[in-house]
Amino acid sequence: MYFISDPNHIIVSGHALAATAVGKTSFFILSNVIGSLEDIEIAIDAPTGDSVPAQVTEVSKGTFKVEFCPSVAGEHQIYVSFGSEPVPGSPFPCKVYNVAAIQVRECKKGIVGKPVTFLVETSQAGPGNLEVTGKLRPTNYCRKCILGCLLKLIAFTCLNFSEQRSSTY
Repeated sequence: MYFISDPNHIIVSGHALAATAVGKTSFFILSNVIGSLEDIEIAIDAPTGDSVPAQVTEVSKGTFKVEFCPSVAGEHQIYVSFGSEPVPGSPFPCKVYNVAAIQVRECKKGIVGKPVTFLVETSQAGPGNLEVTGKLRPTNYCRKCILGCLLKLIAFTCLNFSEQRSSTY
């Protein structure tokens, strides 16, 4: 006798369902599956409308791993179906980001005790939160810079900080 899972009992989990990086092979897990690999349908749509290939492998009885590697930043939609029926929560929105696309512009040399202002462009980096930290050189001491957001536009954030000692950042 062959049983098929009720899609409502399948558990879909993993960090890559919410966010992942461009060019990084990511995965999520399907568990509590009664059925075979052929019953699982995965479709991942990039914001460009292109499909992102996904590979499904059986990890153990009832557990499957889905791997994918997005190539563009932006919100992707992950559709998970079993026996042609969507599982609860599908489609899952996945924020794909590209940290290499973040650019710092208009950063001039600073003077100790005076604010330094610089522009951070994130228009091609995809959705997500930007955290800016500073690293003092030549030591390896790391700390967060005290930042003040002066101006926030659609693709640019203007930041400033004031340092109390001379160093390279």
